[in-house]
Amino acid sequence: MTALEGASTQVVGETACYDGRADGNVCGTINATGISGTVTRFDGTNKFYFNLIRINRSAAGGDSGAPVRIGATALGLVDFADVSHGNNAVYGGIDKVQQSMNVQICITSDCNV
Repeated sequence: MTALEGASTQVVGETACYDGRADGNVCGTINATGISGTVTRFDGTNKFYFNLIRINRSAAGGDSGAPVRIGATALGLVDFADVSHGNNAVYGGIDKVQQSMNVQICITSDCNV
C-alpha cells in the first residue's frame, strides 16, 4: 500500500474495490457511509456495527475480511453483506480496522518494500 484513506474522508460516489475469496476482484461505488445495524454472525450470535461504509457490489460468503482499496490506497476490510440492500458489501474504514485490531498497515515508502 502507498496510502491510507480513513472512514471519515470516504464519501458517496467514490470508487472502492475488494478482492474477495468468493467474488474475486470487484469494484463499485460507495453508496452509503455511517452504516450501523445488527447482523447475525456465523455462530448465531448477534453483533452490532456502526460507522461502516457500503459499496454497490454484492458480497458472498467467504468475502469477509477482504481488503478494500482503490489503486494502492487502503480503504478498509469487508465485514458482511447487507441483505437489506441487495447483499451490498459493507466494510470498516482502515483507520477503524487498525484501531480495533491493534495493527499497523505497512506503507511501502516506510517499510522498505
